Amino acid sequence: MWQKATLICVFLVGLAVLCVAPPVRKGDKSDSKTDDVKGDPEYARYLKQVIEILESDDDYVKKLLNASEEELRTGKVADDLDLVKHDVRTKLDELKRQEVERQRMIRRQMNDHLNGLKEREYWNPLFDDENPNFFGPEDFKKLLWKHHEEMDRQDNERREEFKKHEMEKEHKRKEHLKELDDKARKEEELKFEQLQQKHLNASKNIHHPGSKAQLEQVWEETDGLDAKDFDPRTFFKLHDTNGDDYLDTAELETLFVKEIDKDKDGFVSLEEFMKASKGDEFEKDEGWKTVEEEPGLLQPYTVAVYLFQRSSLL
Repeated sequence: MWQKATLICVFLVGLAVLCVAPPVRKGDKSDSKTDDVKGDPEYARYLKQVIEILESDDDYVKKLLNASEEELRTGKVADDLDLVKHDVRTKLDELKRQEVERQRMIRRQMNDHLNGLKEREYWNPLFDDENPNFFGPEDFKKLLWKHHEEMDRQDNERREEFKKHEMEKEHKRKEHLKELDDKARKEEELKFEQLQQKHLNASKNIHHPGSKAQLEQVWEETDGLDAKDFDPRTFFKLHDTNGDDYLDTAELETLFVKEIDKDKDGFVSLEEFMKASKGDEFEKDEGWKTVEEEPGLLQPYTVAVYLFQRSSLL
């Protein structure tokens, strides 16, 4: 139970990891835990502390583990927060009082232009009643809303950054072609088309997550077994290394959990896995489209917009 409860925090704060997004840039690594904390938004630090306190209430942990993705996103899971144990309630109330004072201090520092603090580092944890001494369902809902809003925003930003990067590459390629003679230009265009086709063919070899083809690929390439001997139950047992009839996060490193984890609890039970293997979707393999293959990602008019924006900044 404690292992699962700890994973709730990972799920809530690290939801972006499961989002389909362009690759992140390399080179921004840090060996210091302090740097990671500094990089977290203020609300995320507060949310982690709230989850850590809630983990001490087994009954409420069960509600969180059984909550659907929609219940987490809308904050409906917070409706039963008033039923938590008294000591948990006391800790939550005290945490809110501390957070309110912390945010007031940050706001004062911002007003005085101290320490180069930015507006995004402040977030108002209060609600309509502005009661700094009570942490209720609305407090938790606001945290969940803020979290999902932030994850969506970051995902959109990564996509937009990727689009601009691709458009800039295309612009530079075309500018380079203008400098070549006809023969060299045709050779460059041919190389480019061949490279694009190679990339497209490679992406077609990526099977749809959770499909039979994808699991058979793991069975054959990772497990080293014959594809014709594939058996869902045996496959599950092979990857259930601790034998608890659940595939946890560590055991799913070679798989894609979202397609099979129907109750969105971050775990795939044997029942869920076997049910998925008998469904119609299991036999389908629609492939996996990369971001570059998304419809309308780099349409001509989009490139034109990029060129206009680029010229306006020069």
